[in-house]
Amino acid sequence: MLHLILNVIRLRPCKQELRKDKFDLAESRYKELKPVLDELEKLEKEQKAEEEEDASWMLSMKRSNEKAKSGAHHLFF
Repeated sequence: MLHLILNVIRLRPCKQELRKDKFDLAESRYKELKPVLDELEKLEKEQKAEEEEDASWMLSMKRSNEKAKSGAHHLFF
């Protein structure tokens, strides 16, 4: 009976082996997903640049409209 228990204990991986296996699995998964993560980062940067460009354009239009209204106001008074 003791012999059977010792064999079962030897078959069970130790904590250090489990930790290494977990790390290897995580590293493998990361390498698998890295291209997708890189593409998402690229798309986010492009979207942010477009949003900043749109915000700049909107601000420019707002200022242009305010100047036009201000100039038209002086013409009538």
